[in-house]
Amino acid sequence: MDTWKTYKLGEICLKIGSGSTPRGGSAVYQQQGTAFIRSQNVYNFHFETNGLVYLGEKEARHLQSVSVKEGDILLNITGDSVARTCLVPSIVLPARVSQHVMIVRIDPTIALPKYISFVLASPSVQRFLLSIAVGRGASRNALTKEQVANLSISLPPLEEQERIAGVLGAYDDLIAVNERRMALLEEAAHRLFHDRFVTHADPDWSRRPLGEVIKFVRGRSYTSTELEEPTSDKGVLLINLKNLRPFGGYLRGEEKRFLGKWREDQCVEQGDILMGVTDMTPERRLVGHVARVPKLQERAVFSMDLVKLEPLACEKEFLFGFLSQPQCGKLFSAFANGATVSHLRPDTLVDEPVLNPPLAVQRNYGQQVQPLYEAIDVLAAQNALLRAGRDKLLPRLLREEA
Repeated sequence: MDTWKTYKLGEICLKIGSGSTPRGGSAVYQQQGTAFIRSQNVYNFHFETNGLVYLGEKEARHLQSVSVKEGDILLNITGDSVARTCLVPSIVLPARVSQHVMIVRIDPTIALPKYISFVLASPSVQRFLLSIAVGRGASRNALTKEQVANLSISLPPLEEQERIAGVLGAYDDLIAVNERRMALLEEAAHRLFHDRFVTHADPDWSRRPLGEVIKFVRGRSYTSTELEEPTSDKGVLLINLKNLRPFGGYLRGEEKRFLGKWREDQCVEQGDILMGVTDMTPERRLVGHVARVPKLQERAVFSMDLVKLEPLACEKEFLFGFLSQPQCGKLFSAFANGATVSHLRPDTLVDEPVLNPPLAVQRNYGQQVQPLYEAIDVLAAQNALLRAGRDKLLPRLLREEA
């Protein structure tokens, strides 16, 4: 006998509601107090903690939403990232959400939050949410509370939910372990650079204008008609602003597929350095910050929101280490202008002085740090396979068509 039952999502929830924006705009953001979760922090299956914004007690009190709890499901309800979802981990508490994020709090006597988080991230549900979000809110996609509450969910008994969530969660556990190992390797690379070129820097090392040691290469502009579905095998990979983690680093899985034309110098390979030159976040979390391109399985180009930094008179690993310093990204982002959208003109950076150790010293550092980057790429590739395996298994366990 089939024991699966169909519910409306609202019937199995203790709460469905979105948050609000603190008064004072970007001026209220501080690295203290209550975590303020926005749409940029929400991805399918995981919560992005890098670049998480915090509010002081005064600003947090102005928020109208209830506090987020561990086990809540967050759902993006506006913008390009509409329908993305994740389960709230304990590490972000105490926290509130912005008006662009919806809290879905599940009644644990009916359903397991972890199981429902997999359901909401499943292919069929994602396609449905995207289809009903298109065209709302003028120029932005948007979902309403009523639409989310009326979403049909098929549920097995709690024991079966626990079994399915356990199988899928095992993939996420392995991915999380690899993510922590990658973070430790990245920290080791940063510490190595700091030790060699900050703590024990030779006072006789000179500095040169940035424009003398690198060349900026502009990315490719594109229209929506030149893009293909991410699952397609047509065209080439297009690395875009979504591949840049807040305050630096590369985020896999956000590549688009590009069908248009490009120049050869707009292609990238493993180890190339990309910098954000566009940003829509008030704290400028992307503009002026850099990412190292990981090993990709096919040819890739990069979008106009990024520039490639080609070394002319320095070693690539040293250059990336220098530009990855927090103070460097903060300095470069200050050169961007614009009210709602920040734009950085690379030519405004050419006179900025950069450390210029002898090339032999730079090469020696590169030889030491390269194994760390290679290990990071191996772990990232493993995670890509784990995600692909989980995503392939997910619709079968949830009785969906892939």
